[in-house]
Amino acid sequence: MILALDCSDKACSVALGESSNVHERFTDEARQHARQLKPMYRQLLAETDTRQTDISAIAVGAGPGSFTGLRIGFSFAQGLSFALNVPLYAVSSLQAMAQSELGSILDSIPGCEYIEVAFDARMGEIYCASFTLSQGQLVRIKPDQLVTETDYAPDSGPRIAMVGSAFALPAFSVLDTGYRNAGACIRASSVLALAEKQLASGNAGMPAVGAEPAYLRRENAWKTLDQQGKKA
Repeated sequence: MILALDCSDKACSVALGESSNVHERFTDEARQHARQLKPMYRQLLAETDTRQTDISAIAVGAGPGSFTGLRIGFSFAQGLSFALNVPLYAVSSLQAMAQSELGSILDSIPGCEYIEVAFDARMGEIYCASFTLSQGQLVRIKPDQLVTETDYAPDSGPRIAMVGSAFALPAFSVLDTGYRNAGACIRASSVLALAEKQLASGNAGMPAVGAEPAYLRRENAWKTLDQQGKKA
């Protein structure tokens, strides 16, 4: 049984299960990851009558994304992985968002060619990645990257899907697309599904000790709201 969680974006979610039998807790209440994560985990254990010793692997949305959210989610996943002596699976948060939106995308664009995923990273920068589809499954085209807004040039057109907060920015909100969801959220159930694919491919996961999120941006590059001239 896999426990999966994600705190890398505005939402906080936890999922538990395997294959088609997955239970999930989800909230998109802003900046409540630290308060919500542990209770959601305990609620899932109780609801599914699961013991901690039944968990065989931990999967976590590993970034890129919110610096604070990543630290909260990754630390929680690391701690459980170490305490239970089970492998840790790090899943790209950009790919997890594409996976979370995949059903809606295919309903809107049955012949979808590309999925562009982009998060507004603030400070004039964007986290982005691109995927295509093969037999309904995501296939990566471009790696997770941190680029400036001026350098970001996503493919557009009626068979292109655009997912993520960057597509609410003025420069990208007018692009031609067959599907757009700038308010999309990552679901832990999608993190779990992607971790299962890693398992099926023979990936043994990683030890908890020494594992780190994929920040893409140096820690000392992050600014407080005061430094950005914004109010909390």
